[in-house]
Amino acid sequence: MIFRTEVSPEKGLEGLLSHGTPVVLVGSCFTDNIGACMRDDLFDVIVNPFGPIYNPSSVRRAVSSIVDGIRISPGDLFPHEGRFHSHLFHSRYSGCDREAAAQAMTRQIHLAREALLHASSLIVTLGTTRVFRHRQQGMVVANCHRLPSSSFREETLSLDQCTDDLESLVSMVRTVNPDIHIIFT
Repeated sequence: MIFRTEVSPEKGLEGLLSHGTPVVLVGSCFTDNIGACMRDDLFDVIVNPFGPIYNPSSVRRAVSSIVDGIRISPGDLFPHEGRFHSHLFHSRYSGCDREAAAQAMTRQIHLAREALLHASSLIVTLGTTRVFRHRQQGMVVANCHRLPSSSFREETLSLDQCTDDLESLVSMVRTVNPDIHIIFT
């Protein structure tokens, strides 16, 4: 008896992920789990450089930040409950020192960019179409950082909005790495 499911790669996709080239993973907490397994198996991976993010708009914005190689300045961060946060990043990158937090976030973006330029694959894991839009700034946030719910307006992305975000993501990535394979889960 076989006590496992054997999965063979689709024809033409053998070697899509290899130990010889970096793989970038962006998205939900599933990405953290898969990335940890890949890291344990000695793959060269960059896993969730913004922390877990779930909706297509936030994932697109994160990938745009990677492609553009943006720098997070201390002025981009806001204080809340004794720490400095960014609405682009998960709280794992927040910190008590504004400068150090901004540097850590910028370092993650630049590591991800360097990997993306040479990556064989980008794996994107989505989790929801529900988004929270900051009332004052008007932007969809990747993380609310336990700010009062009155600071945000909850919305559900339409199919067209999701499609636009994901098509934009693919186009952006292809500008810096035209041969990359993009896998959505």
